[in-house]
Amino acid sequence: MLAKSLFAKRNFSTHLSRDKLTSFDYMWYDKLNFLKVGGWWYALLGVGNIMAYGLSHLMTKENYEYHFAYKGEGKMFNWIKSQVGCNTIDSVIWTAPSLILGNYFLMKRCGPIVATKLFATNLACVFMFQSSFHPNSGFAKRLIPGMPYEWYCSPDYKYYMGADFMAGGLLYFMAIYNRYWFIALPFMAFDLCYYGPQAGGMISAGFATAMSIL
Repeated sequence: MLAKSLFAKRNFSTHLSRDKLTSFDYMWYDKLNFLKVGGWWYALLGVGNIMAYGLSHLMTKENYEYHFAYKGEGKMFNWIKSQVGCNTIDSVIWTAPSLILGNYFLMKRCGPIVATKLFATNLACVFMFQSSFHPNSGFAKRLIPGMPYEWYCSPDYKYYMGADFMAGGLLYFMAIYNRYWFIALPFMAFDLCYYGPQAGGMISAGFATAMSIL
């Protein structure tokens, strides 16, 4: 019996039962149904990423960066646009599929309400770190100054752009949720070295949201 209990298969909670929702959750459930969005926020961001990449080929470089690059200036809406923007195929080729397929995993495991809460938490964490360590702050520095292969939209950190950190936070959540620590921890260390302190947003979001459910 002891051996059986020690090696029993872990059954993860799915959070899909409506009879366990609070009145606050019911309110959000109705609003999400009214908006016809459900919990597909990450997927919408992934589709927006693809469309914004296509738009980068129709606009001049200066005009595109004016609308989608974030330098720590302006209103929060400028930062939100920078999460949608993408001007390199090397970035969108992994961020968009990760956001769309990861959102499918969230909807299957957690349901629309939890998926919405996780998206909002990820968005808030990434914003706090990127606005604190923006390109003009003097702290936007990488521990790995140069890589043979670059996939970030602005490797020289003249601006921030792309959904790398929203996708990264979602992938960290999936890895920790399924207890793949041997995958999550090395990638956390690498991302801190590659992206610098701004990577703390996706790491803290992925870790906190996963641990709140486990």
